[in-house]
Amino acid sequence: EKPIDHQKLSAIITKLIEDKRHSEKASRIDLTRTLQTILFDPDEFGNYPPETLESAFLSSLFSIFSDGANKLLVKIKQAIEEEDIEQFKNHIHALKGIAGNVKAKRLEAITRQCLDLDRDRFLIKENTAYLADNLTNCLNQTNQALFQYLKDEAGSNH
Repeated sequence: EKPIDHQKLSAIITKLIEDKRHSEKASRIDLTRTLQTILFDPDEFGNYPPETLESAFLSSLFSIFSDGANKLLVKIKQAIEEEDIEQFKNHIHALKGIAGNVKAKRLEAITRQCLDLDRDRFLIKENTAYLADNLTNCLNQTNQALFQYLKDEAGSNH
């Protein structure tokens, strides 16, 4: 059984709680308390029904990464379409942050390549098409890997 990577999980959770900022306060406090209990007291893991862990907790972790990253990908492609390098780099930077949160090394590497593009290279269609494809493929793989990781976490803790 592999131990929980607490640092990784807490980074994802910080993001989860940030994204829930706008939801109603009661459910947010409840979520925060539940997550903190699970995170900082692994023995408590056993006290949560597996279906709660798997469905609510893990799927929300996954969907926050997934939704956030997929929305950014759409905006990145739009910026390429509109040849807007500033927007392109802003969205890439945001995606780099999300990738960093879940330790998605390859995704992070591709976002770094994107940030290194100068205006001339950005305006060459082949360059941006190649990067956009790369991002799309890598994001799909990251989604799958993260989903699998979280599923394994759920499986190994009850």
